[in-house]
Amino acid sequence: MNIPDSEVYALVVGAVTAVGVAVASLISFRATMKANQNEIRGLNSQIKFKHAAKVAEFRQAWINDLRESMAILQSIGVTPDLQHSHQTEFYRAGTKIELLMNRNDERYRKLQECMYSFLSAETVEEKYLCNAPFVSICQDILKSEWEVLKKDFDVARASLWKVYSKAGDSSRTCSWRDLIRMIYGGNCWRLTTRARAA
Repeated sequence: MNIPDSEVYALVVGAVTAVGVAVASLISFRATMKANQNEIRGLNSQIKFKHAAKVAEFRQAWINDLRESMAILQSIGVTPDLQHSHQTEFYRAGTKIELLMNRNDERYRKLQECMYSFLSAETVEEKYLCNAPFVSICQDILKSEWEVLKKDFDVARASLWKVYSKAGDSSRTCSWRDLIRMIYGGNCWRLTTRARAA
């Protein structure tokens, strides 16, 4: 059986075209899968970042509430000629501080001692002597909680920045403000667009 050259040529061209289409489809499929994986990675990082940002928001509100209660207790505690035993606001602030604090915190006992020392102070001088230790322990507590908040936020920022830099813009520095703007400012498309390009 003798096959004409034109048919052989047509079969070869058809086979090469079919192989070319198959290879192109495979390459396109792999590129799409990689882009989808990058987008999923980016979305996971955004979710982690949003979660950390929400936890940070709650922690910041807690710190603000604790600071406010400490300030109220301190201001009432050092007020001259004020009987603490008759001050509802003084007790409310003290109780709120105790409830906001973790009693397993190593500074809890010292804070309680400082708060109760205001109660036992009878003269103005005694009240003022209670002030410095109370303010000092409050500052230590607030500072360490602020550090925890920053650490949590830095971890989230680093995970999001890793995806952001893999998306092709690793030369750019990224601040907290950039990341917050990217997540909450309606510019999330930048991350996913860059992730698709990677």
